[in-house]
Amino acid sequence: MNPTSEERLTDLVSSTIKALVEDEESVQVETIVETMHTNIKVTVAPKDFGKVIGRGGINVEALRVVLVAVGNKLKLPYCSLYIEDPDPSRARQNQGSSPRQRFSELNDERRRSRDRRDRY
Repeated sequence: MNPTSEERLTDLVSSTIKALVEDEESVQVETIVETMHTNIKVTVAPKDFGKVIGRGGINVEALRVVLVAVGNKLKLPYCSLYIEDPDPSRARQNQGSSPRQRFSELNDERRRSRDRRDRY
């Protein structure tokens, strides 16, 4: 029996994540297949979360690139990867404006400051 495309994708993500972490038994990979979309949700031990993400998100971004490339080969139209944060308090700390919003706010402030100077 040949594995389905989703099973092959799940095995790829699972084996890659297990190669990165210390506690391999804690790795859980769940695949949610929807029409035209495949979501892969990964749960790891709290101590291994940073290793999966990598400095600046480099590990998870590389894994997403591979996931999309393999998904395209397997004729899966859209694949996404979600690494569940084992520490829910960290998610609240990271909430806030995105870099694009901060940049826009900074430009707005500069524009207001320039307009005030030009009035006098």
